[in-house]
Amino acid sequence: GVTMYELICKQYPWHPNKMPMRDRKANEPKSIEPRISTEFSNFISKAIETNKELRFQSAEEMLNELKAIENQILEIENPK
Repeated sequence: GVTMYELICKQYPWHPNKMPMRDRKANEPKSIEPRISTEFSNFISKAIETNKELRFQSAEEMLNELKAIENQILEIENPK
């Protein structure tokens, strides 16, 4: 999750701090990179959540969420 955040936002999620902070949420990805969708921003935020109960619990859960985001994009681009 942190690597994905850094690739997209070009900075550490808790910038200017260098370590995750349990008492502070990471910087919102969409506020740093406004070109990403709100859904994808929420996905990244969930992937780096410091509370492990709120993070994705498996790679399968992450994949399913990414597929759902992809389907939303495809529906917008190709309405029925």
